[in-house]
Amino acid sequence: MSAKWMWLPVALLGIAFTVFLVNPPKPTVLVVDIDMSYDEVVKRSSYPTRAHGMAPTADTGFATIDVREPAVIIKFVDPRHGFELPPTTFAALTFGKSVLETISTSPMLEARRFPEAVEILGQVQARFQAGGWVPWVGNQNGWYDLSPKGRKTLRAELMRYSQSDQFLDVPKRNLRSLLRIKCVEHCDDPDDALYLVDVSIGKKSWYTWDGQ
Repeated sequence: MSAKWMWLPVALLGIAFTVFLVNPPKPTVLVVDIDMSYDEVVKRSSYPTRAHGMAPTADTGFATIDVREPAVIIKFVDPRHGFELPPTTFAALTFGKSVLETISTSPMLEARRFPEAVEILGQVQARFQAGGWVPWVGNQNGWYDLSPKGRKTLRAELMRYSQSDQFLDVPKRNLRSLLRIKCVEHCDDPDDALYLVDVSIGKKSWYTWDGQ
C-alpha cells in the first residue's frame, strides 16, 4: 500500500470525530413516575433500560435501572407535577414489587465550578416550582435564594459545610424530593471547587427521620 493510501483510515477517523463534535448523539430519555411499573418505564423510555440494571426478581419484584453514560434526560411524568431534568450521566432507579420506588440523579454532565453549578440549581428549582412542588415545612429557608446576595451566602455555606439541602413536597400526593448542591472536588479552594446538583424523589415514608 502506498504512503498516500496509508493515511486514509486516519483521515476518515478524523472526519468521523469532527462530525461527532458538530452533531453529538441525541440524548436518550427515561420516562418515570413513582409507582410506575418496571415494564411501563421500559416501554416508554428510549434509554436501553434492560441493558443497564436488573430486571424484577420473581420473589420480591426488586429491580434497578442505572445510568452511567452521558446525555440521558429524565422525564418525571406526573400529570400535574411533572418536569424534565437537564441531561445527566448518572441516575439510579430502584423498584420494589416491580414498581418504581426511588429516583436519584445528578442532572448535569459533569461537576462544575460554583457559578455554573448554581445556574443548573436554579434551572432545576424553577422546574420544581413550575410543577407545583413546595418546600417541606421543616425547611429552614424554603426555596434557595439565588439572588446575588443569596448566591454569596450559599457559597459561604458550601465552603463551610460542603453541601446544602432543601426538601420539597407535593401538596396532595405522598411524594418528597431532596434538592441538593454539594462540593465534590477541591472543596478548600473557593476558586477551584467543583460542585454537583443532586435530585432524589420517593414517597415521604422513605424520609422517616422527620416523622411526617
